[in-house]
Amino acid sequence: MKFFSIMAFLIIDTLFANELAGFRSGNNLTVAHLRGEILIHCFEYDAYETSFQRCAANMLSGGNWSKFYYDADIDADKVELIATWENGKIVKKSSAFNRLHKESSSSFNLWVWTLLQRPLLDAGNNNIHYRLLKNNVLMAEGDFVVSINQEESRQCRFRVYNSSNNMDCINSTFICDRYFWEENYCK
Repeated sequence: MKFFSIMAFLIIDTLFANELAGFRSGNNLTVAHLRGEILIHCFEYDAYETSFQRCAANMLSGGNWSKFYYDADIDADKVELIATWENGKIVKKSSAFNRLHKESSSSFNLWVWTLLQRPLLDAGNNNIHYRLLKNNVLMAEGDFVVSINQEESRQCRFRVYNSSNNMDCINSTFICDRYFWEENYCK
């Protein structure tokens, strides 16, 4: 009987154990394409402008940025991540490592594509190889997988905004971010 109790404990402990390494936002994420339309009335001093904007965004559950964690005591000062996407592309990023908090000092860009930024992850399964270093000497390394699954597209309701900044009628980036946030990301 004692044998079965020990085996049951070990099985349950294994099933619910935290992973040694991963991202604070999680390793199983989803992405949804958001769409919506807004009308913006901009009033600035004596100038008036109206703009119709079609907003679109890809939102990653848990956020576009996240810290890497390593759930064990280790004397490291740097973490290097090497992501291999399903299509074979390799992306490398690094950060200082805070050994007291057991996490990277800065968040990694998981999903944002801009002219100057590239994300660590892509849709599908991403194989992540991590290396923890102290003064450029390898202290630990390992692998984990981050899965990003596509959700159905979501449509937000039409909204009208009044703004005291004419830039909102010219560049819709900030107003679209606000719109999706106020619409609870079209949920």
